[in-house]
Amino acid sequence: MIYLKSTLVGIVALFLSAVVFTVGWGWWVTRKIDTTEGTVGVDVVGLVKWPLSWLIVMLGFAVGFYWEFRSASR
Repeated sequence: MIYLKSTLVGIVALFLSAVVFTVGWGWWVTRKIDTTEGTVGVDVVGLVKWPLSWLIVMLGFAVGFYWEFRSASR
């Protein structure tokens, strides 16, 4: 049961880290763009193909899993 709970918390942490990374990356990219000339677009599909995004999402899962596993093991 500890592993199931830890996995579920890890999955929630995975989704949260993906959302935070996507929003943070979009903010970082668009913060200095002059929007007076037209619209601004962010390529989210290209972000999924980027290895750093996979590393951050997997790190989010690992941290969530470990955090819940450690607290449930006590």
